[in-house]
Order: sequence, then structure tokens, then C-alpha cells
Amino acid sequence: MAVVVAWVGVGVAALVWTRSWMRWLRLRRRPVLRCDQLDSVKDGSPVTVGGSTAPDSGAVGPWSRTPCVWHGETVRRGHRDGSGYVDWRTDVERGEGDRGIRHGGVRVEVAEDLARQGLFALRAPMIARSYQDNGRERDGLKRPYSVTEDVVRPATAMIVTGTLLIEADGTRRLVRGGWADGTAEGDPAEVRGRFSAYRRRVLIVGLVLTGVAATLTALLF
Repeated sequence: MAVVVAWVGVGVAALVWTRSWMRWLRLRRRPVLRCDQLDSVKDGSPVTVGGSTAPDSGAVGPWSRTPCVWHGETVRRGHRDGSGYVDWRTDVERGEGDRGIRHGGVRVEVAEDLARQGLFALRAPMIARSYQDNGRERDGLKRPYSVTEDVVRPATAMIVTGTLLIEADGTRRLVRGGWADGTAEGDPAEVRGRFSAYRRRVLIVGLVLTGVAATLTALLF
């Protein structure tokens, strides 16, 4: 069993390393700019943009009370029919606030699906989970329910990779153009170094697992 687990670990490490390398090949062709350096970038161009989320306005998430400049919440409730089957219905689903990044007085909007997508492993994306609760409501029916809340934290340095769209009114918007796009807390100057360090760590883990798997295989067979 240990041999199987070790070789599965080798396969997972190889897959993660390959995916990281392919993402890096895609991202390294893009210019790495700040929000106020996009004047020369054409509409529809893939780019990596750095900036900060909106300053703290005193707003908080309604469930977690986490300071935020944007929050989204989804409340789903289960309704049982006569046979006991639970039919889940979404009672609340909304997002509101400021989902942009800014630098040098220039603001760039970030599409919600892109803001939810992570760029680096173990680093929070722009929209991060702040509250999760699954349980039963305290009513006579004891209906099951699910609550999730996500927030954009204020005044946080952010890296966003995506496709730049320029709207008719001049608004700049970053949208998700492929699987390599994503968001993460941090400065764009560290994009290259972070990917290199991440690949090195994965490679070391993979080599260690390969050695363990090979040793166990030799001992058993």
C-alpha cells in the first residue's frame, strides 16, 4: 500500500509541476504593468497587472464581520417533500461593492469569475472565502441550510493576470481569457520569482517521493 501511495504522490507532483511550468510559459510572454501603465496596451491583450484594492471604507461582511470593500453571499435552504427528498433552493445570491484595483490614480475593474480564480497555490485569490456554515435552521422544520460569504479585503496589494478589455466609456476591465489567468495577493514584481520558487519546491518533493517509491519497490520486488 505504501508503494502505491508513494507512486501516486510522484504522479501528482509531476502533474502539478507540469501545470505550473505551462502556466509560466503562458504568463512570461505578457507585459507586467501597473494600472497606470496600460495606456499603450491594446484592447483584448493578455497582461499581468499590479495594483491595490480600494481603501478601507469601514464596510464589513454581513456574516463574518470581516473588513471588506466587496462582499458576496449565497444562502441556500433545503425544502423536504413528502418522501424526505431535499430540494435545495437559493434564497439569497448577491455581490456588491468595489471589485477594482488601482495604482497612480487609475482604476481597473476585475471580472468576478477572474477575481475568484487563484493564481498561486496556497495564496488567497482576490475574492477569498470569509465565512462558511452548513447546518440546520432553528425553526420547527429544522430545514438544512448553507451559507457562504466571500470578500475582497481593503488596501491589499494584488496581482491580476487576464485579458484587458477597454469599454466605450474608457473603463478598463480585466476578464478571464484562459486557465492560466488568476489573481493573488502580492506585488507583480514577484511573479517570476514566485513561480520559479514554487516549481523548485514541487520538483524537490517529486524527487524525494521518487526516491522513496523506488526504494520501497526494490525492497518488495
